[in-house]
Amino acid sequence: MIGANIENLNDISHLLRENANVLIAEDDKNIREHLQRAVDRFFPNVFVASDGQEALEIFLKEEDINILLTDIKMPRMNGVDLIKNILSVDEDVFVIVLSAHNNSDMLIELINIGVNNFLPKPIDMEMMAKFFYNGCLQLKTTLKLKDDTLTRDEKKSVLNLLEDELIDLSIISKLV
Repeated sequence: MIGANIENLNDISHLLRENANVLIAEDDKNIREHLQRAVDRFFPNVFVASDGQEALEIFLKEEDINILLTDIKMPRMNGVDLIKNILSVDEDVFVIVLSAHNNSDMLIELINIGVNNFLPKPIDMEMMAKFFYNGCLQLKTTLKLKDDTLTRDEKKSVLNLLEDELIDLSIISKLV
């Protein structure tokens, strides 16, 4: 499995830089700035917002934001409403939720609305790197599957490759 031993974001920078633009929604200024510094050098564009409403406005204004990293509890618009709004516009956005709260009811709700990963606070940078890696792989695969020139067998091969390349994310089942 490629990337299974990722130790930091540098190990996957080539994949990240080529494939995604990120929107970070976090109301805690220190965490927001830390995340921006950690992620900024790996993606062509990183947008930051201090609440859900600001994040939605940025998303609607900018083109090609395809990874969302969001807190849940924020002023003006919470993360759940932000995710619902963004996914109603573009269902292919890869969503990573960042939260200090990990009760099972909330995790189930997040999974049901289309969240791809849950990143607990305090932030584990290696886990975050794995989530971004998986997000980029999924985005790349989605683009290939939307290519009308591919045959059914070629699309099956792309899906099989994605399955083989994804990093094990069984951590979510341990949180529930």
